[in-house]
Amino acid sequence: MAVPDDGRLPFDGAFPALIQWEGPAHPARALPDLGLRLTRLEIAHPKAPALRAALAGRLDDRRIVILDSPVLALRTTMTRPRDHAGSADPSPARRGYIPVIRHVRLQKFL
Repeated sequence: MAVPDDGRLPFDGAFPALIQWEGPAHPARALPDLGLRLTRLEIAHPKAPALRAALAGRLDDRRIVILDSPVLALRTTMTRPRDHAGSADPSPARRGYIPVIRHVRLQKFL
């Protein structure tokens, strides 16, 4: 995992750490597929234009959006099958995806 010597990731932690998995056995393959899918990741940052520029050519995923904001924040939008959401009627007419939205404000810890 690529992390600077001082342990601080650029842009107050909004710049992703780089991970290179060794070998063909990626850890995600060992997890059960529950149907949860990332549909959008918003990264809000006071220096959004500079963060966009730093990630240009390194991160090409239309689901990831960098927004101007006075505070650092992350918000994910995910979908999951209705059956896993506790639907009482798993009939084909009721199957589908429902949005699951989570919002986390990142704060610096002293």
